Amino acid sequence: MMNMSILVRQITTRPVFSLFILATIMFTGAASDAAGQSGLRWVRGSTGIPAGSVIGGEEKNGASLYICRTTHSGSTLSGKVVAGKCNYNWGNTEYMSGAFEILVGSGGYWTRDINARTAIVGGTVSGQSAYVCRAISNSGTHPGRIQNGKCNYGFGGRGYAATNFEVLNGGGAAATVSLLDAALSGNVVSVRSALRAGQAINQKNTKGQTALMLAASKGAADVVYVLLNQGATVDARDNDGFTALTHAAFHGDSQSVRQLIRAGANVSSRSNNGYTAHYFAGASGDIETVQAIMSDRGSRNESSGYPLHGAAAYNRTAMIDFLLNSQGTNVDEQDVNGQTALVVAARNNRAGAATALLRAGANVAVRTSNNSEVFGLASLSNATDVIGVLLNSGKFPIKSPLVEAGLRTAAKNSKIQALNLLLQSGVNADGTNNLGNTALMLAAIEGHDDAAQALLNAHVKLDAKNARGETALILAASGGKRAVVKLLVKAGADVKATDNNGKTAVQYAAQNNHGDTRKDLEKAGGN
Repeated sequence: MMNMSILVRQITTRPVFSLFILATIMFTGAASDAAGQSGLRWVRGSTGIPAGSVIGGEEKNGASLYICRTTHSGSTLSGKVVAGKCNYNWGNTEYMSGAFEILVGSGGYWTRDINARTAIVGGTVSGQSAYVCRAISNSGTHPGRIQNGKCNYGFGGRGYAATNFEVLNGGGAAATVSLLDAALSGNVVSVRSALRAGQAINQKNTKGQTALMLAASKGAADVVYVLLNQGATVDARDNDGFTALTHAAFHGDSQSVRQLIRAGANVSSRSNNGYTAHYFAGASGDIETVQAIMSDRGSRNESSGYPLHGAAAYNRTAMIDFLLNSQGTNVDEQDVNGQTALVVAARNNRAGAATALLRAGANVAVRTSNNSEVFGLASLSNATDVIGVLLNSGKFPIKSPLVEAGLRTAAKNSKIQALNLLLQSGVNADGTNNLGNTALMLAAIEGHDDAAQALLNAHVKLDAKNARGETALILAASGGKRAVVKLLVKAGADVKATDNNGKTAVQYAAQNNHGDTRKDLEKAGGN
């Protein structure tokens, strides 16, 4: 499941600091002036950061980067303040200047689109205005300038031109609030003001979210109405493939859902993880939202929306009952990965959902597309609450092969809570898989000393052998799992035991160049 939390990058300013004396700093360009919009202005820079300086980005380590501008070859270029200098690029090289100006003030906001009415001009290149931008990359978010449709910035001594960037806009007399901020806060007055000021209606934040998506995600149906009537793109997708309808469905906002569907929203649009608004409506737990989507003519025959899966993932038991009892949803419907709602509940440790689905007759023997089954997935997910529900359902006796396999899965993957629960429930820990490996052997192979210790505490068979005659000690030694070897030796494992080839743990440790493990075994009497 995707995290649907919303993040909008907002302009921030530095708290008040004492200013350094500016007398030694001589900026070769124009004197301090307005930035083209009220609330923002350029002042002479210094080795210190002036009060109210605008943060334009951040280093990969989280350090703030402030916006500056300086001159180079007859041009005025915006960049970032680093160690008391203005860093910028010219071509493929990053330069540093000790004579610069720094942007201070408030009322700015970032957009994906360039709006000449509100964009902040940071300088000129070849007689053309160069707007302030910030490039978004793996190395952080770096202030720079727009040139030839790209955000030019310096980093690590080199110059870059990025296509993934945002543009700084000023408050001005016409608009003081970002459209994205206004939509996120559900402020319809500010939304109208931002639109009148010419802010692009389909601009996106760094997550690819438009104002329509943000309003839908907050249940701001009145803002959704305004944006739709002003021509917002209905089916735009964010970086995760979510549309405004997806966001509204997940929020459980039936009013916005109905508005979006009337505006032509595609109810079958899938997010990057393959789910439609049906799934997220189920996840919301809001029955009216599910009904709003299901009443749409284009979705009445939709058989793969998986609202039951969404309800299971978020433990919406009332929604599960509604879908099964009132909508005739198939309790064993499988999604694109072969998962049923019960599988989803198991993987997410949703005990309430699992109980409701079992009560409705969910098939406990179903296999996913990668041949996994419910109990094994619950064990792999450390889903102790669901494991308890499954054991108490009467469908998984503790002596059943599936339950014993679940214990081995927990041991192999070091899912300690699940392993301890199964051990405490009396599940046989000495059962074997098709290769004859016990849970202790699997823990030894993987080097999970915590799982091995839990099994040793349960007094499992220490020197049991698999189909190749290997003991847990031999397997641990062969893989150089020294911590497990020490545990097994301390527990009294037979250091001289041999496998079907007549080899001991010492010999395998030596053969595989595990010198420290070999010495430990020899010290314990192995040969």
